[in-house]
Amino acid sequence: PAPPPPSPSRADLFTRAVKHDLHLSADGLRFGYLQPDSHGVDQLVVGTVNDPKAARPVTSGPDAVQEWRFAFSGEHTLFTRAVESGAVHLFVIPTEGGSTFDVTPDAVGETFLVGHGRQWPTHVALKYQPKGKQRGVWLLDFVTKERHRMCAGGFDRYVFDGNMWPMGASDDARIARMQPDGQWAILERTDPLTAKVSGVICGDYGGSVLFYVSTHGSDRSRLLAIDLENGARTVLAEHPRADLLPFGFQVDARTHLPVAVAARFGETERVLVDRKALARLFEVDHAVTPPIGEEWELIGLDVEGELAFVDQDVSGKRWLFSADRGGPLAYYVYDRETLELFPLGSALPGSAESPAVQMQSFPVPARDGLELPCRLYRPADHGDGPLPTVLYVHGGPWSLAARDGWETRRHLDLLVARGYAVLEVEFRGAVGYGRAWTDLGNGEWGGRMIDDIVDAAHAAVETGVAREDALGILGMSYGGYAVLRAMTREPKLFTCGIALGAISDLQALQEARQGDPAWRALWNARVGDPAKEKEAARLRAQSPLGSAAELEAPLLMAHGALDLIVPKSQSDQFARAASQAGARLTYLVFQTEPHELRRPRSWRAFWAVGEAFLHAHLGGAAEPPGKDLDLRDMVVAVGAEHIPVLVEAAKH
Repeated sequence: PAPPPPSPSRADLFTRAVKHDLHLSADGLRFGYLQPDSHGVDQLVVGTVNDPKAARPVTSGPDAVQEWRFAFSGEHTLFTRAVESGAVHLFVIPTEGGSTFDVTPDAVGETFLVGHGRQWPTHVALKYQPKGKQRGVWLLDFVTKERHRMCAGGFDRYVFDGNMWPMGASDDARIARMQPDGQWAILERTDPLTAKVSGVICGDYGGSVLFYVSTHGSDRSRLLAIDLENGARTVLAEHPRADLLPFGFQVDARTHLPVAVAARFGETERVLVDRKALARLFEVDHAVTPPIGEEWELIGLDVEGELAFVDQDVSGKRWLFSADRGGPLAYYVYDRETLELFPLGSALPGSAESPAVQMQSFPVPARDGLELPCRLYRPADHGDGPLPTVLYVHGGPWSLAARDGWETRRHLDLLVARGYAVLEVEFRGAVGYGRAWTDLGNGEWGGRMIDDIVDAAHAAVETGVAREDALGILGMSYGGYAVLRAMTREPKLFTCGIALGAISDLQALQEARQGDPAWRALWNARVGDPAKEKEAARLRAQSPLGSAAELEAPLLMAHGALDLIVPKSQSDQFARAASQAGARLTYLVFQTEPHELRRPRSWRAFWAVGEAFLHAHLGGAAEPPGKDLDLRDMVVAVGAEHIPVLVEAAKH
C-alpha cells in the first residue's frame, strides 16, 4: 500500500485558520484571538482559560476585525472593523453577551486603538477623525461616548501615563515626547534601518520618565529611560551582540515599568532590565519591580522551547506567553500565585502539541571570523546523522519583525515535515545586530553577504548537519537574489535551488527606482549608485544575470506578475538567459499575485511543484499534487519538461 501523505499537509499550512493577536482579559479568566473564518476573514474568538477548546467566535460578517482588546472594565471587549462607507469604526461587545455597538459612528477614515489604562477602565485612546473635527489622538469613554482630542496623531505608536495623557510616541523616522503645552517635541530622528530597532516602550504612571529602545550613543539599540524634567538618559538594558527590539517587551502590571526586553542572536533572548539602575532613577533604595527572571526559569522547567511574553491580566498575577519549539507556536497562561499552567493550544488548530521538530541556534564562523547567527530545524524522528538540507535565506535583506512570523515559518515547517533539515542563515548587512554589522553589507550584496551564505553551507556539510550530495537553497526577494547569485558563483556547491521574486539585474533595478527619493537614499548607499561609474560596474558584476550561463544545478523560479517591488522582468530575463544556455530551469508565473504570494491556493500550487522538485533532487518526502496543482493562475513560462508533475498536469 502507498504510504500515508506527509503531515502537516499543504492544506493544513496554507488554508487552515491560524490564531494570532492573542490577549488576556483584565481578570485573567478569559482569552481571545483573531482567526480567519471559512471565507478567510479574521473574526474575534473568545474563550475561557479553563476550557480553551470551547472558545467561540463573537463576531461574524464579511469585514475583518482589524484590532481588538479586552477593556480594563472587565465588562466590555473592543474591536475595530470597516463599515459600508469604507471607514474603520470602533465597536464594543458586552462581556456577558448582547448587541454589538458602534461607538464611533461618525469616524472618517481609519480608526486605530493606541492605548488604554487600568485607572480609566471605560476609556480608550484612539487615533482617528470624527466627522467635522480634526484628526488626532482622542480619549473616548466608550460607555458614555464622551470624548476629547488630546494631541496631534502623526505617529504609529503611543505610550501614556496613569492619567491616560500621552507621554511619548514613535514611528519609522522619529521618537518624540509630549511637552506641557500639548505639542510633540522630537527626541531623536531615525533612519529607515535604525527605525526597525527603535521605538517607545512605556511610561511610568506618574508621567515623569519615558522608556524607549534606541541606538542613541551606541552601535546597538539599548533600553533607555529619559527623565522628562531634566532630559537625563539612563541605560537600563543592552545585549552584547544584538539590538534590543521595540516589540516582545514585558512591563510590570503594578508599576507600569519595564522589566524585560527582547533581542535575537540566533535564538530570541529575554534581556532583563537593570533593577538597581531603575531604583536609582526613582531615587529609592529598594527594588521597584519584581525579579521575574527566576519565574521564567521556573516556567522553563515545565515548558520546552523559547518562551516569549504576550500579555497579562490587570494585576500581573497571570501571564499569557508563547512557546516556540520549531513548529507552530504553543500558547499558555501561567498563574504566578498558584504556579498553575493552563495550555491554550497551538496557533495552528489541530497540530500536535509537541511538534516533531528539533530547533537549535548556534553561530557559524565566516571566512573572516565574523560569527553568523544561524538556526537549525530538524525532524525529531530522523536521528542525528546528516540529512538532505535546505538553506533558507530571508528577504529584505533588512527585514526584521516578520522573520519569525507565520508567513515565513509555515514554509520551514513544510520542509521539516518532508524530512529535510532547514538551516536559517543570517549574514552581514542584515538588521538586528548593530549598525556596524549592517554597514558591513554596504556594496556587498553579491560579495561578502554571499560569502556568508556559502560559508554557512560549507559548515553545514562539515559539521554533519547536511549531506553534501543533497544540499538545496531557498530564498524569497533578497533571498531569491542570493539563490541566483550563490548558484551561479558557486555552481557545484548546491544540489538545487528555489528562488521566488528574485532580483537578477541590480543595475536595472536601481536605475528604474531613482525617481523615488526614499528608495534612492537607502539603496544607493547600501547597494550602489548606478550614476557612479565604479559603483555601476560593481552592480553589473554582482548581478546574477551576467553569469546565468554558469548555472549548473536544477533551479525552480517563481514570480508574481503584479509585483511592484521587484518587476517580473527580473526573473523573465534570467530564466530566458539560463535556459538558452542549457540550464535545467523551471519558471512559474502567478498572473494575479504581487511580490509575495497572497492567496492560499497560490502557495498550495507552488508547493505542489516545489515538493516534487525537491523530492527529485534531494530525496525528501512529497505530498501528491492532487487538486493543489491548479494551473488557472499559475503559468509554466519555462521548463515544464523538467518536472514530471507539470508534464502530467499539462495533459489534463
